[in-house]
Amino acid sequence: MQNVKTVPGTFEEHTFFWQPPGFSAMLLMDQIPCVRRVKPAQSWGNDGSPALWEIASTRRKYHVHRRPYMKESHGALQGDMGLPRLLALIFIPTALATAAYVLAGLMQQTIPSLLLFFLVATLMLFPIELGVVLRASKRYYGSYSLSSAFANHNHMPWWKVLAYAVVLFGYAGLMSAAIGPLERMVAAPLADKLYSSIPAYFNWDNLEYLRNYPKGVLLITCIAFLAFNVVVGPVVEELFFRGYLTSRIGRFGKWSPVIVTVLFSLYHLWLPFNNLFRILVFLPAAYVAWRQKNIYIAIVFHCLCNLISTIGFIVALYAV
Repeated sequence: MQNVKTVPGTFEEHTFFWQPPGFSAMLLMDQIPCVRRVKPAQSWGNDGSPALWEIASTRRKYHVHRRPYMKESHGALQGDMGLPRLLALIFIPTALATAAYVLAGLMQQTIPSLLLFFLVATLMLFPIELGVVLRASKRYYGSYSLSSAFANHNHMPWWKVLAYAVVLFGYAGLMSAAIGPLERMVAAPLADKLYSSIPAYFNWDNLEYLRNYPKGVLLITCIAFLAFNVVVGPVVEELFFRGYLTSRIGRFGKWSPVIVTVLFSLYHLWLPFNNLFRILVFLPAAYVAWRQKNIYIAIVFHCLCNLISTIGFIVALYAV
């Protein structure tokens, strides 16, 4: 039953109890007292709602302007992403960034290729990945945030997160000693053929070439390497891959972290010869993070791995 009274102007106030369709009951409680102000001649929808309505509850005020063509809010992140969309979200950004990196490297070599790649990733790759996460958060949670990367996240004490990460890091060390050299040996013929056909500038393992740059440039490169390879890169990649994408293909169950980990390894187009090692190292971390529903495990593990590899690279660079 509605109470109607006339207010100054051309509007009527309708007091009623109604929950608008398409809105979560967590946002608008069932059967809350509301007031709508409408024109007497205004048309009404099939569900009894005007095409344009305003709600004011006794608990909280909501000003919602709804059109019939607006999509309904899902209220929670859905694990129904198709594989074509998944592949597009992963490989289109990395292909564009890799192409930009190669083209820029062919046009100039005034800065080391390592530093050039970090600049390209900062301007292209990471913003796209973060943009996907932010846009999904806006769609499903109503604001631009990192919420979509923490859709299936449970709280865990920091010491427990660190303990998981350290154990996984120990396993990664074993794989580095056992699988790393074997994969490099198997891939050596193909790698030698590739690097012999492109400028030495693009070979990150060619430390002699890198040492030809001024000391100031090398110092900046090492600082950038620490910042982007140890912190920025791992955090953004884990939010995107282990956080958002793993949740979006949740219908695959325990295979979700496996699929995302394989695609994560292949996504490194600029480092094409370490896929077996990357998959074997990151798969346990991805599975544990998925199983424990805590993305911080994967983030800390990734940062630890990259920290050790970065320190090793810098030590080797200056060991003359």
